[in-house]
Amino acid sequence: LNKSDVSFKRSGGSGGETADAVPDVEAQDDAIKKKKPGAVSILDLQAAIGVRNFLQVNQTMAVLTGVDPNTPAVKAVYDTVSAQLPGTNDIKTFLGSSQGGMSKLAVEYCHASVNNTALRGQIFPSIDFAGNPNTVFGGNGVNTQKRQAVADVINKFWLKDVNSLKDGTAITESLSELIDGLKADGGTTLTISRGVCTAVLSSSQAMMF
Repeated sequence: LNKSDVSFKRSGGSGGETADAVPDVEAQDDAIKKKKPGAVSILDLQAAIGVRNFLQVNQTMAVLTGVDPNTPAVKAVYDTVSAQLPGTNDIKTFLGSSQGGMSKLAVEYCHASVNNTALRGQIFPSIDFAGNPNTVFGGNGVNTQKRQAVADVINKFWLKDVNSLKDGTAITESLSELIDGLKADGGTTLTISRGVCTAVLSSSQAMMF
């Protein structure tokens, strides 16, 4: 499991996993240890990575976006998806449905924050929300405008400088592709910003520790 792996998508869906596809982690561990004595255990790696539980997910999103978790629309979504969210901090409680629940909750938090002039200015201080998206985000591909927007939201939600991250270049490229895709779909500066907000807020970097 690699926390630095990042993939931002415009939409998600079922991966079609079945019970047969679940790996036997203990058997893999035994095989690794027999082949390479002293090798790092998969189970040890899992134990070293924690996932925020349902209460922490909600609280974290509220703190990062500045949105009151009791905002009616936000609370309604949380009440709907809370059962999908991890019940404990054990990474093994994180399921495919957990990511779906986090994404739905992030959509609502980002909708509320980006629609609020003061809050969106704290997340995307460099964006002119009244501007045309082709001007605000520039042409297709990575450019100065997108680099700044990505740097701002990463700094706000991950509390890190994207340029200091091992996968910083890949993260910037992936989010730039997301922006271009949303522009191609006819997105406005506001809706594109909400999409980027949702992707970064619901990512493993924000939801795991």
